Amino acid sequence: MKNLACTLVFIFIAVQLHAQKSFKFGKISKSELTKTESKISPDAHAEVLGEYGKLFFTYNSNRGIYFVLKYTKRIKIYDESGYDYANVSIPIYDGTGTAKESVKSLKGNVYNLVNGIVEKTSISKTDILEEEVTTKYTLKKVTFPKVKAGSVRAKAC
Repeated sequence: MKNLACTLVFIFIAVQLHAQKSFKFGKISKSELTKTESKISPDAHAEVLGEYGKLFFTYNSNRGIYFVLKYTKRIKIYDESGYDYANVSIPIYDGTGTAKESVKSLKGNVYNLVNGIVEKTSISKTDILEEEVTTKYTLKKVTFPKVKAGSVRAKAC
């Protein structure tokens, strides 16, 4: 009976964790760009339009078992006070051996509506800096280019 209860709890949690609605990185609608205020908080300077993460475990003979996180986030910037939300800092643990974290892939775009046409500006290597916080932690900082009121910032790693 105890095993049945544990199995049911596990299935329930798995279904709940998988219930997030995913969205495609790079697929921005004109309605997201023309939006002028948040329905939830009309005086907000920025708003998270979507956030999706997928965590899974994998194995290789060099590292053993380790986890991989795929993460996507989209933010609407409403005014100049929301510009700080266009910047990202990713903490990375610089442990030894298999405990070391890394960012294998980092993509980012800023979308603006210019004369009714969606304009995309991608981040480049010059927009990404690393700052050593301690001997064990580094921050990977990303500054997104061409952010202005009305921009949508999208990031995937």
